[in-house]
Amino acid sequence: MTLSAQQPGFSLVEIIIAMLVLTMGLLALAASTGYVATQIRAANLRGERAFAVEQVVERLRATPFDNLASREQGAAENVGSFRVWWSIDSPSQHLRQITLVSQGPGYRQGTGWTPNASDTLSFSVLRPFR
Repeated sequence: MTLSAQQPGFSLVEIIIAMLVLTMGLLALAASTGYVATQIRAANLRGERAFAVEQVVERLRATPFDNLASREQGAAENVGSFRVWWSIDSPSQHLRQITLVSQGPGYRQGTGWTPNASDTLSFSVLRPFR
């Protein structure tokens, strides 16, 4: 009985190579899962921070121009899991420059997760014309 070289099917070497390729792909997929989970959590915290800052900014913009006052870090406002404070400069009688600082949990590339990540936002408020 002779075996034909034209027999259909895969050789053992082909199966081993296919298994190695599949294993490498699955390992790469598993390794990237941790990175994706970290980025999703960081994005959620950025969204929460943006919401907290937006609430404070809208309230400051709704405050009458002459009643705008700074708030020191010791008297920071708590919005969710973030602390927010601001300082106000008056370059002219018709303009207020507000520098708002938010502090809370966050992720920084290179340093990782931190409970006290700070971000700063500056905006201006003009005195309404009468």
